[in-house]
Amino acid sequence: MRANPLPLEAGPMSRTTPRAETRISMSELPPSEEPMPIQDSPPPRVDSTPMTMRRGTRTRKPPAYLAGYQ
Repeated sequence: MRANPLPLEAGPMSRTTPRAETRISMSELPPSEEPMPIQDSPPPRVDSTPMTMRRGTRTRKPPAYLAGYQ
């Protein structure tokens, strides 16, 4: 029991250092990865615009049919 607390305390100390290094590397990775997503985001936006345009035409078509029936 007494031996366990000592190793546990030593464990967190040694583990916190690697974790801090991993966090630093992770924080450094996002900035470098940001440019990549930014380049990938424009294409989706271009695709989303046609989708919205198509949706607009679909919404406009129903009223036309309704007007014809009226």
